[in-house]
Amino acid sequence: MSRRRFTVTAERGRGAWWVTECAEVGAVSQVRRIDHAADDIREAVAWLSGLPPEDSFDIDIVQARPDER
Repeated sequence: MSRRRFTVTAERGRGAWWVTECAEVGAVSQVRRIDHAADDIREAVAWLSGLPPEDSFDIDIVQARPDER
């Protein structure tokens, strides 16, 4: 059985913040460091998708280019 995979887009917000969104489940979050994005949004994705948060699905972080806003 294959694991679920969710794509999360990350774009620069105001100041030092990154805004992350998983459109598939409607999860939105923010982090100061992009390398913390997957761990930060995992709980929201799990709750909204009904999956357990600990290692039951994968998250791919994709940085949005400024011209894609």
